[in-house]
Amino acid sequence: MDRTAEEFSYTQKIKPRPEKALLDAEMLKDTVIDMAERRQEARSAKIEEDPKAAEARKLKRLKEVKEELHALRAMSFELFQSTTQLLRSIEE
Repeated sequence: MDRTAEEFSYTQKIKPRPEKALLDAEMLKDTVIDMAERRQEARSAKIEEDPKAAEARKLKRLKEVKEELHALRAMSFELFQSTTQLLRSIEE
């Protein structure tokens, strides 16, 4: 059997199912539409957000970052002191 005959017999075994393809296409379309609607809702929520609430959230985050920075500076200073002490003990 040559290649063309093999391909023909193979395609005869696989029966096309246009109903399934149509159903899959509809499901894909619905999924894409749902995703687009969710994205649009998220954008709308951001636009409708209260400016005072957004400002309060930003200030709260700024305060948190300042506290983290202060803690990092303290740890850095402690590390510097311990390194200095270690170097002095090595020199002695």
